[in-house]
Amino acid sequence: MSFTKVSVAGIGTTGTITFTNVNVAGVITATSFSGSGANLTGVASTDNIRTNTNATFLQSVNVTGIVTTAGVNASGVITATSFSGSGANLTGLAATANVTTSSLVVIGVSTVAAGTTAAPSITPTGDSDTGIFFPSADTVAIGEGGAEAARFDSSGRLLVGTSSSRTIQGVAGTLQIVSSSYTDIQQSSHNGGYSAFRFTRSNGAIGTNTIVSNGNALGIIVWHGADGSSLDSFAASIHCDVDGTPGANDMPGRLVFETTADGASSPTEAMRINNQRELLIGTTTRTANGGVLQVSNGITFPATQSACSNANTLDDYEEGTWTPVYKDVNGNTISTNTPNAATFKYTKIGNLVTVTYHYAQQSGNMNNVRIIAGLPFSCISGVGFWFSQFPYGTAIASAGWEAQINNQATQVCFAANQTLASSNNWIFTAIYFTS
Repeated sequence: MSFTKVSVAGIGTTGTITFTNVNVAGVITATSFSGSGANLTGVASTDNIRTNTNATFLQSVNVTGIVTTAGVNASGVITATSFSGSGANLTGLAATANVTTSSLVVIGVSTVAAGTTAAPSITPTGDSDTGIFFPSADTVAIGEGGAEAARFDSSGRLLVGTSSSRTIQGVAGTLQIVSSSYTDIQQSSHNGGYSAFRFTRSNGAIGTNTIVSNGNALGIIVWHGADGSSLDSFAASIHCDVDGTPGANDMPGRLVFETTADGASSPTEAMRINNQRELLIGTTTRTANGGVLQVSNGITFPATQSACSNANTLDDYEEGTWTPVYKDVNGNTISTNTPNAATFKYTKIGNLVTVTYHYAQQSGNMNNVRIIAGLPFSCISGVGFWFSQFPYGTAIASAGWEAQINNQATQVCFAANQTLASSNNWIFTAIYFTS
């Protein structure tokens, strides 16, 4: 049925007119529409739906283009392929809703859940057990593979390999690394750089350059070991101190090495290298005009010499006593009287041996002595040394006091028999080379 114009009292007022089909070439304007609308067809894609009041949709609204409206209230789901605008006034997004985007810029504050070690609150795509989480107030942690790797705790300490700060000797370090393996520092370039730990100190506030003083410790490395109850006991330390009066471009320093004795829990100084590059062992006070090596208790060389091929290296030093054996011209041992006093010593420096002999006759005579054997070291092959003897006293029977140490021998051979009367002294010094 078609009409060019319909004038009915009920249309446009309060009445109702019912048509089976209405085909209108123009525009139908109505204040309301009722019915299911299930069979409505023919609404072109370019047509508009306009309303002066709120539009309520009870089902999903799928929009492939752009929706421009002052307000949309939907009890279902709004799905769109894009969103444009500032979004400054967007509200009502539920806590469980997801925003998926290739780039997200947040101008204000973004709040995320605390998360856990197994499920961090900030994670990369495809790796849900690795990321950043917040285990407690003022604490930021990093998880890797479902396990905590590091954290900044509420005191600003960086803890690596542990979630609990530890105090040693009353101090909790700002960097604590706990590992069952090694900790490495590597520098891998060819620009002259190097791996380094730098220890710095200023006697003022952070960021200032307040001058340090003589004796100030600039840095220390300490080795601790668990003693069954704590880690407070430490075995050794190396520290660098100011060693003199500093000034502009002038910072004298020393390195102090300390070790802990058995039965002690803290170290004492073993040696130091002072600002004049002198090595002081067993003492903290240098000897003026002393050598670069200064010791308080002597230097010990091994009992068995470890020879060095460098001719300028001292590889042996030894002091001791020796026991003389008296023999006649035929090499037979001669028994002598017990001396009133006797001193038989030697000193070996490298391959040079110095032997001292002092025999004080008590009573009787020590006659026919031609050989004194028992020298501590044999004479070097092909070398024999003559030396002077210094008899002290009277009644020396022989005027021939010349003697020598034969090649590869450990005995002094006299040119003639020697006789020492009562109450006289026999004193001499022999110097020779050994291998």
